[in-house]
Order: sequence, then C-alpha cells, then structure tokens
Amino acid sequence: MEEILKKTTSLLRIHDHEHRRVIMQLVQQCTGISHSQHLLLMVLAHEDFRSQKEIATRLNISPAAVTMSLKKLESEGYITKNTNPKDTRFNFVTLTEKGESVVSFSRQLFADIDHELFTGFTEEELSILNGYLTRILDNLKRIEETRPFQTME
Repeated sequence: MEEILKKTTSLLRIHDHEHRRVIMQLVQQCTGISHSQHLLLMVLAHEDFRSQKEIATRLNISPAAVTMSLKKLESEGYITKNTNPKDTRFNFVTLTEKGESVVSFSRQLFADIDHELFTGFTEEELSILNGYLTRILDNLKRIEETRPFQTME
C-alpha cells in the first residue's frame, strides 16, 4: 500500500506541474505576456478590487510586484488606472479592450486544453475521477483543519 500511495501522490504532483507548465508556455507564446501579467489580467477580469494591496493579498505576492506588473500592463495598453474620486489613495484598475481580448482568448484556450487533456475519457470515467479528486481535496482540507501545528525542535 505504501508504494502505491507514493506513486499516486507523485503522479498528482507531476500532472499539476505539467499542466501549469503547458498552460504557461502556451499563454506566453499566444499572447506575448508573462505568466504573472496574465494571471493579473485573469484575476482582474473576475474580481473587483479596491486597492493594489488587495490584489497583492489575493495573488500572494508583494504590493511592489503588483505595482510593477500593473505599470507594464498599463504601458502596453492592457489596463487603465483611474483615481477613485471617493478616495484618491486608491485606483480603479480596468481592463481595456486589448486586456479583455487576452482574457477571452485565454478562456477559450483553457477550454480547448481541458478537452484535449481528457481525450478518450468517457463521461462516466470523468465523473468517477471527479469524485476521487473531490475526496482528495476534502481530505486535504480536513488535514489542514485538524492537524496540530508542530515545529521542528
């Protein structure tokens, strides 16, 4: 049992890594923007933020990194920044038509990759896999909630 657990866990990590790598490579080749800039555009398309600090928190990166990426995206015409008239300390960040185009293209690219990723799987097989992956995710959440925090001593 121990050997199959190690192999399965390893395969999950490898699949996750390869999936991310393929997507990042395709996004950069097709759009010409970096992975971090692309991620920022996708997050901006899905959520409203009051500040760059909120964006940094959401993406788990430094506010300085957000500022640099936003400046680059703005200079290349993907976003606009407008001062919030109610609070001039904050900017509204809005996708331009060019930014929206990247988001729309990316969504279609992701859908295409999803279809290719599961070529040859039946709907029943996907449903079973979904159940297994959901159970794994539930187990991870349970571990996080119930496992005591221990430090090395």
